[in-house]
Amino acid sequence: MAERITFVIFDMDGVLYDKRARGRLRALSKLSGRGEREIDEAIFGSDFETAAERGNPPTGEAYLRGFSERLGAPIDRAMWVSIRRDMMSLKPRVFALARRLRARVDIAMLTNNPILLRETLDDCAPEAVALFGASAHVSAEFGARKPEPAVYRKICALHGHAPENTVMIDDSRRNVEGARRAGLTGILFTNTIALETELRRLRMTKDASPFAVQRLRERPL
Repeated sequence: MAERITFVIFDMDGVLYDKRARGRLRALSKLSGRGEREIDEAIFGSDFETAAERGNPPTGEAYLRGFSERLGAPIDRAMWVSIRRDMMSLKPRVFALARRLRARVDIAMLTNNPILLRETLDDCAPEAVALFGASAHVSAEFGARKPEPAVYRKICALHGHAPENTVMIDDSRRNVEGARRAGLTGILFTNTIALETELRRLRMTKDASPFAVQRLRERPL
């Protein structure tokens, strides 16, 4: 365990929000006329989505073009956002915990997602934007995805915190193990009560780098 914690990172899907992946597949099936399994394999289980989570393609428009090709039907930004938003349900107790932590340490969000989600985060996850502001990140921003150690080190560097003073909270065991390999304290999320118990064991001190704070203020939402 780290001697002191100055930075806590939350995953989005599965931690801050419940994610109804089947609901998204049903909506895309209705839109395209293709079967849910076929869509899942063509998009979300494919190299296309993995590459997008690493930042390739680099723009939302390019991602949508590739998404439409693999879906076999055109989908515009508004429809993609609507389907993405509908598959998410806020976890109020986790948000409340994050707000309390914000008074003691710096906080951020890191989710494995393409750059299109970052471009549309105000619409897809407005609660996360309200809480985390410019500290709400998708993996595509860093050119790496969880559980690759590089993505954890890059977000720590951006925010001016050492990995050994950082906690990563994720519902994926692989992602938690990746965070630990990068030198962070990894906590596997199961429920809010267990998370609070784990966090109480850590000594937390707010100690952000002024340089990193200035850089974040300059980043557009």
